[in-house]
This record gives sequence, structure tokens and C-alpha cells, in this order.
Amino acid sequence: MNINQLKYILAIKDQQHITRAADKCCVAQPTLSRELQKLEKELDIMIFDRSRSPIVPTAKGEKVLIIAKEILHKIKELENCAKDENDIYHHTFNLGVWTCLAPYFLPFFLKLFADKYPNIRFNIFELNLIQLQKKLHNNSLDACITYSFKDQSGYYESKLYDETFFAYTSLKGNTCQLERKDVNFFHFHKLILQYDFESILKEINYNGFETHKDFSIDLSYQNGSIETIRKIIQINGGTTILPSVIINKHDKNYINHLMINQQLKVTLPIKLVSPRFFEKKELLLLIKKELKNSFRFSVN
Repeated sequence: MNINQLKYILAIKDQQHITRAADKCCVAQPTLSRELQKLEKELDIMIFDRSRSPIVPTAKGEKVLIIAKEILHKIKELENCAKDENDIYHHTFNLGVWTCLAPYFLPFFLKLFADKYPNIRFNIFELNLIQLQKKLHNNSLDACITYSFKDQSGYYESKLYDETFFAYTSLKGNTCQLERKDVNFFHFHKLILQYDFESILKEINYNGFETHKDFSIDLSYQNGSIETIRKIIQINGGTTILPSVIINKHDKNYINHLMINQQLKVTLPIKLVSPRFFEKKELLLLIKKELKNSFRFSVN
């Protein structure tokens, strides 16, 4: 059984004549008759009563024709679906974004992207590193913007840019009376970092905070939004690590309560990570290009 045979029997029903059906299908009449006989032999039924004129379906043939029509309709749906998948400008993309970056570049990127490609829809997931890898692994994400994964097997990583994370401290409280250029200005006894940095700092063997022996460091990690941490130190004092993009994408009033320590910094490669053999390759390349443009704009 094949698709052409199904098309032939539907044409016969429509035309009620073998020769006219062959003309409609653009095949020779003997070819159509031969394929009809093959199908009837395979199904072990007579689909049409040829003794009558015009030709009409048998009772069993009528049921076969109904199913054949449904099959061809589903095939058409499949073809349209494949066509839609290849149309990268009409698509939905599930994008995961590392929570330590999302608040500072995402609103600007989405605005710029939507202006250029209004028919591409994003579903955004702001997650930590472990959550990103888990969702990518179970195919809940098409790609993610992140630092890196320990287990890189099964993924394709494409570098977008290098992000530098600086130590920021609040200007609230007694610290306002210290010299801003003094490294001891920083509240290292109130050091609050986003949870992912616990593993990142260990991975890159960073000990910058430990070099300040004058302080007994009270270090805590928060498994939440980096923006929440920023607001905590804004109100209660303390020090955290924030991306440099925060300086470029917000007005001065947004961070006028913070002081940056240029000496304490961590530079991390930011990557676009996607599954290997990803079917939306053209769309992924388009997003990658626009992300690079967005980040280039952000860091300049």
C-alpha cells in the first residue's frame, strides 16, 4: 500500500470512471487500474463495483475510502507542519537564561529582537545553572544562555562574550565615612553571593575574598535572584558579586548606593548552549547573531 494508491481510489470515487480518474491523477489508465488491483488484492476486498456504470464503491470499499481520505488529510497536516518548522520567522523558542544575567540584558534584547522579528515568540525561563542543565536535558528548553555545565556531553556550546563580575558593596551605614578607594571599604564580613558562585569560585580556584585577613568573613549563598541579593545589600549593607553589564544598562540612580571594587573581579565566558542535532538550527543561528549584537551593545 502506498500514498498514490490512496489518491487513485479517491479520484475514482470522485470521477466515477477509471479513465477520467487516471487523467485527474496524470497517470496512464493501465497504471491506475494496475495499482487499484494491487490494493484490492492486498486488502482482500473489492473496493469498487465495476459491473455498474458509473462505477460505485462497495460497502467495504466505502469504509476504505473514508479512512483513505483521513490518511491523506493527516499527511497534508504533516507536510504543513514541516513547512512551518522550516519557516524560522514564525516560531516559538524556549530560551533559558542564567539568573545572574537575565535581569540586566534580557529586557533590552527582547525589545530589540521583537522589533526586528515580531512573529518569533520567546518563552523565557530564568533559572540557576543546575535548573538550566536539567531542563535542557529533558528537552524543556531549545537553548540557554549560561556560564557553563560540568557535563558538556550532548550539548553544543557557542561563546557569546566574556562577562566580568565585580564585587559591589552598599554605601549605606558607617562605610560612607571611609575612603572609597580603600579596599577595606568593602563589607567582607557581610558577603552574600548567588548560589551558583559557590561552585564557580571553587571551579576556577578564586580566592580573592580570602586575601583580606583583617575581616572575619560571614559568607552566605542565596539560591534566588541576583536582583533580590542586590536589594538586600542595598537596604541592609554588605557585599555581593554583580555583572558589569549592570553599569551599562541602567542609569546612575540604579546603582548609586553601590561601590565597585575593580580589584576583586571574576571574568566568565557566557555561552549559548543547545542540544546537539537541534532541529531549529537556522532559528538558533539567527538568535545567536542577535544575542551577540545585544551583548556587544551592552558591554560597550
